[in-house]
Amino acid sequence: MRAVIAHLRSFWHGLRKPAQVDADMADEMRFHIEMETQRLMRQGLDPQEAAIGAGEAYLEFVNDLLHGKLPFPDADRIVGIQHWDRQTGDPEDRVAFDFVSWRDGLASFETVGAYRVLDRGSRSSVS
Repeated sequence: MRAVIAHLRSFWHGLRKPAQVDADMADEMRFHIEMETQRLMRQGLDPQEAAIGAGEAYLEFVNDLLHGKLPFPDADRIVGIQHWDRQTGDPEDRVAFDFVSWRDGLASFETVGAYRVLDRGSRSSVS
């Protein structure tokens, strides 16, 4: 019962002060990334490699939390790349040139693909 009450308090706090919850979450994630970076450096990675590894671990955690696993072999090797406008918080549309630039510049990826979501519900009909 205590766990349920604690969960409800946390939920209520999140509703009342979402900016504080976001700031707390950012601080928590920064702490874990720093700890993972230090752990990787102790294993012999240079600081740049360790930061990349820790950042990848963070992105994998968030992706699993939000999206779960895809239902086919090696699905854990798939990552998504998207640009966001920092001022509006909205995703930015990209063009084919951006995709080609990413494909040619991302040496740590085996292959790069692209997709586009089509919303057929918003099409206007002609009468």
